[in-house]
Amino acid sequence: MSSNPSGTQAPPPSKDKRYLLHIEANGVIRGKDETKWSSRCGKYIRAHIPIGYDDWRNVDKVYTDALWNSLMTEFEFNIDPILARPLLEAKFPQFLRTMKYHLRATIKNKEGIYLPKPLALAQCPDDIDKIWWEKFIENEYTPKKIEQRKKNAENKAQCKISHALGRKSYKRVYEELEEEHPAEGVTRSEAWKRAHKSKATGSVLPCALEKYNELEAAEKRQKEAASASGHDGVSSLEDLETDPIAEVFGVDKRVVVVQLAQHPR
Repeated sequence: MSSNPSGTQAPPPSKDKRYLLHIEANGVIRGKDETKWSSRCGKYIRAHIPIGYDDWRNVDKVYTDALWNSLMTEFEFNIDPILARPLLEAKFPQFLRTMKYHLRATIKNKEGIYLPKPLALAQCPDDIDKIWWEKFIENEYTPKKIEQRKKNAENKAQCKISHALGRKSYKRVYEELEEEHPAEGVTRSEAWKRAHKSKATGSVLPCALEKYNELEAAEKRQKEAASASGHDGVSSLEDLETDPIAEVFGVDKRVVVVQLAQHPR
């Protein structure tokens, strides 16, 4: 059984020294090389994992071993690789979903509408095995998937604000702000504002400008109120039920910044 069933050529191993990743107990990667890990995971999954699998748990071990071995040519960890592997592999299903997301563009028309199934079958990319492509198309055109796409489109229509993170995690935004201002605490509103500024120009994304201005006004208002009452404002800004994020977007019952849109620019 081939470890490269799709026919995609695996990226060549890096000739430079391996990147050192710091892995936390929950599998979270810390540090500047987080984006490199994400990028290489995406490329190696495209090279080694057949797209016909609808569930990562069903992927044959020969494919996951080939994937892991390729990654080990470029990365090392602060913990034993045997301990790191299950922690990191828990995130691999998302990379597979991302790969399929990009492949779905080949079976849509210019308006983003899915092609009829016979036409979709004929769109097999040159680097994808036709047998696995047929399986992928079968999975994409089940009644359940069609209904799921309808619901996703409805949810996406309700999301009006994009972010500028790319592959960077929201956790990494907090780390960068902490590195820039180690003596100061990082608030949710500061992280939100950073995530909605263009990396290239530093300007606020037009779709986020209204909420950005509302956040700045809320920050100013809360700081002035805290100062008038003799407090430094820190506890108020960190209260998830009353901080500027909660004031502008409403209380976040999931205890995350849910206002970070899911559609990157």
